[in-house]
Amino acid sequence: MADASLFFCPKESFDEVWQQIADALVPNGIFCSSFLGTEDTMVTAEHNKNTYWSDVLSFTEAQVKKYFFGFELVSFREHKHSGITPTGDAHDWHIYSVIAIKSCSGDLLERQKQVHCDHAIHYSPDHFRG
Repeated sequence: MADASLFFCPKESFDEVWQQIADALVPNGIFCSSFLGTEDTMVTAEHNKNTYWSDVLSFTEAQVKKYFFGFELVSFREHKHSGITPTGDAHDWHIYSVIAIKSCSGDLLERQKQVHCDHAIHYSPDHFRG
């Protein structure tokens, strides 16, 4: 999955898309992507929606975190930066970057979870920290 692709998921489809992502990850599978924050210029009413994208999906920190029940958050970072785009326009970036590991416990059948977990490679959160 491309890092910023969730920015462009239609709001009414996101829960279904998220469920497909979560279901596709095996226990101990790693999710790594970004979510657009509510303070990004692309979200604001002043943003010229004809310039880039007509609609984007944004989240608050609490909204992002609720999707990670059943995951271990290895890294959750909020990025806020103001700058100039390559076209010379002012832009406020607001992004949540997430690295998470799907837990061996959760909604899957207990037997299925145990089979996957017993044969998975286990990484400690320190493995991802630089």
